[in-house]
Amino acid sequence: MTRARALGHHTLAGVCCSESEASIGLLKSCSFTRAGHLDQVGRKFDCWLDVVILERVLADTMRSA
Repeated sequence: MTRARALGHHTLAGVCCSESEASIGLLKSCSFTRAGHLDQVGRKFDCWLDVVILERVLADTMRSA
């Protein structure tokens, strides 16, 4: 996150399998919040998987309309 700020990035996104509780927990511990859910977009071991999208806004700026 420090590097992303230094490069001028505004927001970071994390995307992981909805069953990956450890990955989701890690992102949430870094102040990422849930931004979306995609149903059955991945496949692993012959099973369809959902994907969770988490985001963290780095800059303390107001959104423009």
